[in-house]
Amino acid sequence: MRVGMLQVYNEVNWVGYQIDQAVRMCDKLIIVEGSQFAAFDDVPARSTDGTLDIINDKLKEYSDKAILEYTIRENKNYRQNQCANFNKVVSMCTNGDHFIYFDADEFFTEGFIEEANALMKEGKVDFLDTEQYVFAFSFDWLIDVQPTGRHGRHVFYKVTDEFKFAPTHRPLNIGPNKIVKNTKDIFHYTWVRPTSRVRTRMKTSGFVPGMLEWFNKYWDNIELVENKPQPSHLGTTFTLTRYDGEHPPILNNHPWRYVEDVRKKGQV
Repeated sequence: MRVGMLQVYNEVNWVGYQIDQAVRMCDKLIIVEGSQFAAFDDVPARSTDGTLDIINDKLKEYSDKAILEYTIRENKNYRQNQCANFNKVVSMCTNGDHFIYFDADEFFTEGFIEEANALMKEGKVDFLDTEQYVFAFSFDWLIDVQPTGRHGRHVFYKVTDEFKFAPTHRPLNIGPNKIVKNTKDIFHYTWVRPTSRVRTRMKTSGFVPGMLEWFNKYWDNIELVENKPQPSHLGTTFTLTRYDGEHPPILNNHPWRYVEDVRKKGQV
C-alpha cells in the first residue's frame, strides 16, 4: 500500500494540481487541511481562499483514493502540530507500506514519478531522496538561500513499527536501504505566491527571529536580477538565477505559468 499525505492551508493556486499528481503515486491520499498556527488567534483555522472548494471537488473526483482530515491544533507550537499530523497518518499505515509526503507547491518530473512508483512496487528501498529546483516570484527564477548546501528532500519511506517523525517532520528510525539522487527531480515553487500568503507564513513560522520584519523591509524591493546577493529571511543572503528549462507538464496550464512576477498579481 502506498499512503500519501498532503498538508495544505490556503493553497488555492496549487492544491488542485498537487492532488492530481499525488493520486498517481499512492493508493490512498490523506489530505490534512487547516492552519497549524494555533498560537495566532487572527489566523483562521480553516482555509479561506477557495482551497476547500477545490479539495471537495477533488474528493468527489477521486472518491476511491482521497480522504480529508482536519489538522491537529492542540499545540501552540506549529511544528509540534505538524509532527502530530505526520505521525497520525503513519499510524494509518501498516508495516511494509510506503509513506509519501506531498507539499502543495512541489511537483515531480514524469520520469521521477515512474521511477518512484517502480521502486515502491519493488519494495526494496527504505527511503528515496532527490534534489529539487526552488523557485521564487515566477516560473522563471530560481532561488538559492543555501549557497553551500544541497536542495534535497526525502520523498517516501517504508513504514516499520519504529518509524515515526519528530518536529517538524524529521524522520526517525528509517531503514538503511536508501537511494539518494543527485539530479533535480522536484520543482518547488516556494515563493511563487501572492504577497499576502507569504506575509502570513513569515509571521507564523518563527523558524528564525525577525522573519516578518525582514519581509516588511525587503520583500517588495527584491530585484529580479541574476547573481546579486540579497538579504535572506534566514539571516544570510540569497541569489536569483534565470531558469529557461522545462516544468512538470501538469503545470502547463497553470495561470501563473507565464506571469513575470507573482508579487504583482494581488491577493489571488
